Amino acid sequence: MSLFPDLDLSKLEWEHNGRPKPHSQYRLVGTGWMVEHCGHQTALWPYVIVTPEGDRIATHNGRGFKTVARAKQEAERLHRERSNG
Repeated sequence: MSLFPDLDLSKLEWEHNGRPKPHSQYRLVGTGWMVEHCGHQTALWPYVIVTPEGDRIATHNGRGFKTVARAKQEAERLHRERSNG
């Protein structure tokens, strides 16, 4: 049973804060999940996931995500996992 029965998980939407790198931040609308750029202009793995509780999530090797698309994909997966669990 979903914790959010009214939330259609097939239609997740991202909102950008409109700021350029390295101040970019993307919010998964209505969920509390975010993807942020680390702030370092030349970072190779600059994106981290921020949970609704404020915890930061990196990849399995402790680095950030190389692309914003990959970080968003993982944030959506984690959100769905928590929502269905």
